[in-house]
Amino acid sequence: MKTKISLKRILVVLFVMMGLFSSSSSVAQNKAEFSRLVKFYSNIKNFDYNYPREKVYLHLDNYAYIEGETMWFKAYVMRASSLEPTTLSRVLYVELLDASGELVERKVLRVDNGQANGEFKLDLPVKNGYYEVRAYTREMINWGEDACFSRVVPVFREPQEAGDYSKLEITRPQDATDLSPSHPRKYDFSKSGGCKVEFYPEGGNRVAGVAQMVAFRMTDRKGVPMEGKGKLYAENGTPIADVATLHEGIGTFLLPADAGSKPYLQMENGGKEQFFLPQPGTGEYAMTIQRAEGLDIIVQRRQDVQPHLLAVVVTCRDQVCYFDTLTVGAEPVALEIDYAQLGDGVNRVELFDYRGHSLASRFVFHRSDARKVNMEVKQNAKVYDPFSPVALEMKLKDASGKPVETTFSLAVRENNSNLVGNPEEDICTDLLLSSELKGYIHNPQYYFENEDPERVQALDALLMVQGWTANSLEVQNGLESFNLKQPVEDQLIINGRVLKDNDKEQARAGAKLSLNMFAKDGSVLKSECITDSVGRFAFASSVDYMGDWVAQFSTKVDDKLKWSRVALDRWFGVNPRTFDSREFDLKPTEGDDDANVIAMQNAVNTFAWKDTIPVYSSGGGNGFDDGVAVVKAKKRYKGLRGDRYSYKGGEKAGMEHADIYYNIEAQVERAKDEGKSVNLIWDVLAEKDRKFDYMTDLDTNDKHYMGFLSSIGDTVGTGISNLETYTFRYSGHPCMIFIDNELFMQRKKGDTPIIFADEVKSVVIMKDREDWDRFSPEIYSARVGDDLSNYNPIGVFIYTRPDFKYFRSKKGVEKRSIHGYVQPKLFYSPSYHGIDKPVETDLRRTLYWNPNVQSDASGKATAVFFSNANRSQTLRISARGVTQGGGILNFEQ
Repeated sequence: MKTKISLKRILVVLFVMMGLFSSSSSVAQNKAEFSRLVKFYSNIKNFDYNYPREKVYLHLDNYAYIEGETMWFKAYVMRASSLEPTTLSRVLYVELLDASGELVERKVLRVDNGQANGEFKLDLPVKNGYYEVRAYTREMINWGEDACFSRVVPVFREPQEAGDYSKLEITRPQDATDLSPSHPRKYDFSKSGGCKVEFYPEGGNRVAGVAQMVAFRMTDRKGVPMEGKGKLYAENGTPIADVATLHEGIGTFLLPADAGSKPYLQMENGGKEQFFLPQPGTGEYAMTIQRAEGLDIIVQRRQDVQPHLLAVVVTCRDQVCYFDTLTVGAEPVALEIDYAQLGDGVNRVELFDYRGHSLASRFVFHRSDARKVNMEVKQNAKVYDPFSPVALEMKLKDASGKPVETTFSLAVRENNSNLVGNPEEDICTDLLLSSELKGYIHNPQYYFENEDPERVQALDALLMVQGWTANSLEVQNGLESFNLKQPVEDQLIINGRVLKDNDKEQARAGAKLSLNMFAKDGSVLKSECITDSVGRFAFASSVDYMGDWVAQFSTKVDDKLKWSRVALDRWFGVNPRTFDSREFDLKPTEGDDDANVIAMQNAVNTFAWKDTIPVYSSGGGNGFDDGVAVVKAKKRYKGLRGDRYSYKGGEKAGMEHADIYYNIEAQVERAKDEGKSVNLIWDVLAEKDRKFDYMTDLDTNDKHYMGFLSSIGDTVGTGISNLETYTFRYSGHPCMIFIDNELFMQRKKGDTPIIFADEVKSVVIMKDREDWDRFSPEIYSARVGDDLSNYNPIGVFIYTRPDFKYFRSKKGVEKRSIHGYVQPKLFYSPSYHGIDKPVETDLRRTLYWNPNVQSDASGKATAVFFSNANRSQTLRISARGVTQGGGILNFEQ
């Protein structure tokens, strides 16, 4: 994209500097102002080169899941300015978070040519509910959480009858208005009455004595959009105009110059309440955007303001596409920009002065099909029988009709197995719109279904309300410095600080730090460095190591090992975003009535396909014998099996019945990364969950708790003093403590409450007796009977780590878990031509997933796979891709 600079206006400025239009003092002033504006322009133009921004988009194989399924994804990592595959970051973080904001799983993926792929197995502790999938590179964190890719995905409870999706169940999150360590995400979904209105004057501020366009957003008291009509009044109560929302509670109106300082709206939803606009501030200039044959930028000056040389710059994802200078006199000044000069997507128009300060800011959207990659798909049949071969023939072309050779991701689902009717996420709307705005955008595809004036106006109003700037103008033009927090990670980096072994965060400066890493396959990586003045260090690996490693950090000062703490920088401070209630509005599927089926079948293009898939049959040769194989089995061992970690089903059994699950291993790992000491598990649990409380001594005067101990037979007795008996409560209820599914009894010899958090893998909370009582010893259940019901205890289950001893620190040596790249798994697709036997239990909803389909030089690609056990199957096909030149493939059929 070439930047347009107005030569005519620069010549006018040069004439002024030569004294043709002004005095010598004015010439000097204009020359200085012009020089500063040009310097600011140069800084803005170079900003994307100096501080490049990246974007991530994830293509999922589905948009709703069932417990136990696998979520497959393909990641596209791009330079934000060009939308071409990144050449910067080679490390991508993809995370799965639950509704409360707790991290469930994190994948570290290697980025090759701007692409990566992986999967999340939705097994325990994942249960039905809403989950957030987010993805980011380390470099993206410099622009905060808003720069990260984020999407909410519903996971339904497994149906009672496999394949029956008519009665799906999902748990909706409860309100959480107070943040806590156990609930770092805030949201409030309760219904609210009332009405509130927020105002967004065009350009950012109201300017006295100037007519301005004003956007508004009407919501209830909880922020849920409301549609409605109303009337605009001047300060003196004179009606000015009727107003109405356009879409999602957002609307616009023209505020006249003579409306006064306190004009107001009255909305029908708000009764007689008056919603006052913000009063005019110190703003000196107003900027209005109008669409005509080009984009018209109209600038007006407040009459009492001394005119100075100003500049207008237009950027699209930090890339400059237009620059001009102007001086505003008594009359408004208009600039016209050819649409061809704009970038595709959200463009940011900034008016600024010679001091580099923004005077007005506005966002506009430019539609263009230049990036569009079209795909034509043909099938070997419109409808498929069970276990039939499915063949797809695809052809890709760019906007000019030329074939496209690229790598793209392809998901094929059985159409009748769709769980919800919500529209599929669109890579174009995400890259060009949603990721450039602030907050959640509900159904962004609405704005692009057609280009009628209503949708164009609604999109323009949305940009006035939810415009987001990755960087302020003052940062872009160099007036303020850019706060670089995280580096571009083009290789795996282990960095952090070495601290003294206390809670004062005292740096261990000038220490010799040795790193030895060990993998299960025997691989070893070694390095060493000297910490700087604040204890910082960094190890950049030239090896793309995979999987989990045990890292041993050794700290020496003057060749002597010193007790130290190694704080690792690998969490990056990405906080869970606030959920919007609309993200949980699930629409029913379109249904399978005759009209819909016929319409879908008519839309399918077919081709004649010859089945060339090898058929393996019985009868010798290279095939497989279908006869009965006789296998001689060895005698089975009939002795004891399992250990303490698998007792009564182990951790998995606890997770199945859990009301709350805490990954303590990850919690301890993060605490160590922050330079904190390892406490007792009870301290960690009390910090994590405010409902849990414990005391290190027993109050024998507490008749309720003493009665509880007596009812379970855990009375203070032989060799146990009151001071050695802990008391545990959850929400005021006494706790039944289980260690690896075995009831913890403090009177029992060998049972001790002194358990450190680094010994623990996870904690499970069970609130119902029906859940936790199944783990109680039979002799206990028979003895207690119904006496325990008087105390309503809560079950707290502690699951210990079998390997915790390997990570215990000693003087000068600290051992930690280091996670390398994750090796993506392959999607399994059965072959029913003799290799796999057809079975009625094959109810795959995703029939085919390939994150790396390759089209050839003629733009052609193929895929062959098999249908599942259902009859009369039709297909839902989804493809996404980003070419080397920034072309975007978005296909749905």
